[in-house]
Amino acid sequence: MNVVDDLERLKKLKDNGAITEAEFESEKQKILNNDSKTKINKNKSTIFFILTGICVLATIVFVCLFFHWSSVEQDAYWGKNGYYGYNLARLNYDDNLISRTEFKEIEKEYNNVANTLDFFGYGMFVVGGVAIIFLATGVVLKIKEKRKN
Repeated sequence: MNVVDDLERLKKLKDNGAITEAEFESEKQKILNNDSKTKINKNKSTIFFILTGICVLATIVFVCLFFHWSSVEQDAYWGKNGYYGYNLARLNYDDNLISRTEFKEIEKEYNNVANTLDFFGYGMFVVGGVAIIFLATGVVLKIKEKRKN
């Protein structure tokens, strides 16, 4: 039965004198409250599915940025501020061939590229993991909804 049918049945009982006005109001509130709870529960699974979609999109963005920065780092690998350049600068600094200031500039630039790549890599896994959790929660809530109906 749906809410309208329940309310009509309740109204007939009141009109026939089977229940009092107070009983009618009490039962009506129970019916209406039960319906709003059902709507909220149905919306919970939908909310988790929407959050899953958002997290999947964010994961795709992180993956794209990760691969973009991977190529930037790969291009920079042999350059002055890349991994090879950083290690060469470290050796040159240790041998007093470059100043501390020059070495710190190279180190800072290398760390910026490496840290950005790490951020996108970690973000990709964290947001992807959250998407899986949201999806699992949405599926569980949907199964509970189906069992109630």
